[in-house]
Amino acid sequence: MILDENTQELVTRNKKIKLIPNEFKLMQFLIKNRNRNCTYKELIMYIYNTSEEDYVYFKSPLLTIIRRIKKKLKNEDLIIKTIHDYGVFIRYNINIEVKKRIEKFLIEQEILKLKDEIEEKKNKIKLLEESIK
Repeated sequence: MILDENTQELVTRNKKIKLIPNEFKLMQFLIKNRNRNCTYKELIMYIYNTSEEDYVYFKSPLLTIIRRIKKKLKNEDLIIKTIHDYGVFIRYNINIEVKKRIEKFLIEQEILKLKDEIEEKKNKIKLLEESIK
């Protein structure tokens, strides 16, 4: 997934999703903070550049933006989860087939690493054997 700042598009595995400026800002903030829950307050302050006192006036427009993005992300691997009366977070939804391919790749990499180590050990043994002759 790529967030393209030039075209203001979210490029996923399946498609390019055109975002309006506030949607883009929301996704930008969520992606930068993907390892934590983001509060409505901090999202509003970031997107609308408002003060802490005025943020309450922007909750409804923010919820509208979140609903629109969720609709645009339908059938994608990126999911926006809402935390009731708190905020939102993003999560990558990896299907079982993709997960199996990733696991297979990691196992293959481990096998290659072990084979290299074995070859290295064989060479070391050969050198040691030659040194005692």
